[in-house]
Amino acid sequence: MDQYISLNRAGARFARVPIGRYINFLSDFLAAEPGATHASAIRAWRQLKVLPVPKDYRAWKRAQEPRAPIR
Repeated sequence: MDQYISLNRAGARFARVPIGRYINFLSDFLAAEPGATHASAIRAWRQLKVLPVPKDYRAWKRAQEPRAPIR
């Protein structure tokens, strides 16, 4: 447990797991969103799961951008 805590405090980045989109999404979300909480990351993941886009943080962020109205 002490090693886990020290690695997290040091800002260590680990190699990406080829599968495990949920874990990668949470990691990216918590790193990029100011004031993000675990609960807000899970809410964002649930939003992303139903979108027809790749299941990663970048796709979720793009989906959050306001779109111009269709004329």
